[in-house]
Amino acid sequence: MEKVPIITKEDLIDQMNTKLSVIPGVNLNFSQPIMDNVEEAVSGVKGSICLKIFGDSLNYMEGKLNECYNVLKNVKGIEDLGVMHNIGLPELDINLDQHKMALYGVQAAQANAVIRDPSNAKLSV
Repeated sequence: MEKVPIITKEDLIDQMNTKLSVIPGVNLNFSQPIMDNVEEAVSGVKGSICLKIFGDSLNYMEGKLNECYNVLKNVKGIEDLGVMHNIGLPELDINLDQHKMALYGVQAAQANAVIRDPSNAKLSV
């Protein structure tokens, strides 16, 4: 039986980083699946510590993200720092004005049907 060389986790990660870093656009992160699942369930992201940036301007949030990344990459003890661009799904917040709808004879169910599927809207003037 061939003897397998003993390698530390850190050395293995270094070797994998070296080999895989040639792939453009890839953000590498090596960890243990069970620990990741628990951390993701708690924080909503993959990683033991995370920073979430919220806002309604993608340009502003991207700028803040870069600022934070540039600070955090120089903090002693932080290893495997990564950025996850996850804007999620855009949302519309629609508040129906019951009084104005009543003036036009529109029921809430009709308005909600149009909101759910605008392509099936039937306009009558």
